[in-house]
Amino acid sequence: MIMSDSEKCCGGGCGKGADSQAVGVQNPWVIDAIETAGERVTLRMFETRAWSEAFERLFELQEKFNAYMAFILDGEMRADFPDLAGRPVGVILECRDYPIPVVVDFLQKVREQMLLMDIDLQVDVRGRGDERAGMGDELASGMAGESGPGCGCGPEGCGTLGG
Repeated sequence: MIMSDSEKCCGGGCGKGADSQAVGVQNPWVIDAIETAGERVTLRMFETRAWSEAFERLFELQEKFNAYMAFILDGEMRADFPDLAGRPVGVILECRDYPIPVVVDFLQKVREQMLLMDIDLQVDVRGRGDERAGMGDELASGMAGESGPGCGCGPEGCGTLGG
């Protein structure tokens, strides 16, 4: 499958043995979405549940990140989508609420490791506009966006955490 700048690959179409009924962090075997914009490739993962079950979420997030990194680094993406080879890659965790502090700490560590491999990680909190009151100083400073140090906004504007 070749994707244009506006196409997405969601659900069962991305990833081998994918169950098209189960996307999101709870299913590590599915690449939730692949987007292209110019030369950049963005892999999205979705978390629509509340962060209240932090221990379970951390395990699921770890499994999902491991699967995404294997997809990117072990040649699966290149094999499945040869036209995407050599392009800069980023990952966006799209969630409905700001992560709680234990999740923020985990995401900061994951982001540091991914940056060593030239893979960016952003957290996109849906439906929050420019509200940042609940995100905490550690998220703002540890995952500062391109809009300026400590902003917490990514290149897509406020509401996108990461950078």
